[in-house]
Amino acid sequence: MATPLEQIDQRIRDLFQKALNEGHAFRQVYGPDIDKADAAESVQNRQKFLTASLQSQQYDTALYGEAKTLVGQLPHNPTISQLDAIHHACEGILRARIEADRILAARLRGEFHLTAPIDPLFTGMAVTDLPPLPGEVVMPKLTLADASKKFADFQIAKGNKNKTLGDFELTMGWVFSVVDPAKPIEQVTKDDVRAVRDLLGALPKNMDKNSATKGLNATEAAAAGVNMPKLAPKTQRKRLAAFTGLLRWAVSEGYTNVYAGEGIGIVAKAKKTLDRKPYSLDQLTQVFSCPIYTGRKSLSHYNVPGGLLRKDYLFWLPLIALFTGMRAGEILQLTKNDVKTAAGISYFDINKWEDIHDEVDKSLKTEASERRVPIHSVILGVGFLGYVAAQPKGRIFAAAKLGSDETYTQYYSKQWRMIAQKAGFYTPQTVFHSFRHNFVDACRDAKVPESIAMQIVGHKNTKTHGGYGSGASLKVLKEEIERVSYSGLDLGHLSSNNWSY
Repeated sequence: MATPLEQIDQRIRDLFQKALNEGHAFRQVYGPDIDKADAAESVQNRQKFLTASLQSQQYDTALYGEAKTLVGQLPHNPTISQLDAIHHACEGILRARIEADRILAARLRGEFHLTAPIDPLFTGMAVTDLPPLPGEVVMPKLTLADASKKFADFQIAKGNKNKTLGDFELTMGWVFSVVDPAKPIEQVTKDDVRAVRDLLGALPKNMDKNSATKGLNATEAAAAGVNMPKLAPKTQRKRLAAFTGLLRWAVSEGYTNVYAGEGIGIVAKAKKTLDRKPYSLDQLTQVFSCPIYTGRKSLSHYNVPGGLLRKDYLFWLPLIALFTGMRAGEILQLTKNDVKTAAGISYFDINKWEDIHDEVDKSLKTEASERRVPIHSVILGVGFLGYVAAQPKGRIFAAAKLGSDETYTQYYSKQWRMIAQKAGFYTPQTVFHSFRHNFVDACRDAKVPESIAMQIVGHKNTKTHGGYGSGASLKVLKEEIERVSYSGLDLGHLSSNNWSY
């Protein structure tokens, strides 16, 4: 039968094993996102402090209490005093922490030849998954499918967009075609992550729309689409990140000790993304000379010239974006209650809160996106407030359809691209977001102070004083936004009385 000191030493080794496993998990989960040199230095400083405590044998109250608890778990033995047993436990706990920190620091520095224990009390021990210590809270074991559901619930609680959840669910459907959904989350390996990565590289793009792959599961679609164009590298990375995000979360929640996605990325190289540019004056002239501004054949034939002059969302969105810098998504989700007037100034109240009265869900890109934007006189001059007054409660651009990703922006972006291509002002570098670039440039040309321009367009001010106060007043914002103009752009035809809502 083991002596009391041997029993204490075994319990110390259990503590060391737990610390060793946690250090290994920390490096795997957070290694890609931290400065490893700084982290290693921090761990070494803690190790030095613990070593000094061990040398002086000056044990603080917390350590003494932990040792007392550990010794109290052992049967009483008259061959060793309680005090000696507690001191032996204090020494052992410090040795375990010092050695675990030394090994973690070595791992963070990439010095794996130094990660074997050198303290004789821990000789031969390595990272593993031992039974938990008595009294330790054990997280229930989850299957990959269960973990996926819990992670989705976690994202909902955080308030993530429906689109993000939809992307995650689609990704996991693909994952389950190569990784058994009943597999315990702690048994997911690098081979599983590689299998998902390889599947993503083999999937054909638009497989749900192609007759040869529509209705097939992911592995079947990959086999059928061998000679088809594949998912874009950006999409592959996005899908893989959705899966590895689940694995990181599972580690942080204690469902597994090992992050299996470390070091695994997609093989394909991303295409270089072209920088967005503002529309030129010639392009802006083409924009406001296309059928939605000069007369269209019908509501559905908005790209065909005709006699219908209709001020709907197709009419208003480019104009609002050009004279406010607002994003398409911000404009499309505006409700009647978001168009307000204070002290004689009409403005857009851009907020992310659900409109209780209108039952409209909203979302914003960033915290800085929540703001008040005065409505430019050009927009007011062509009857915008009259249009708003004529709308029922709810979204003022209710005719804009919801896209397949559950955002209004997706469907409208496709419409805008068709309009641009038909009218001849489309280029890969000029899209609807280009109006935002035009507005920012117009602010610079009008010498609008940068802080005011940033407040209007919803960019975060990172300067030291930028986070103080609530920003410029509505009166100041109105004065500055009225400076914005576009020399040479004729919009006189938009003020005609022949337009209808």
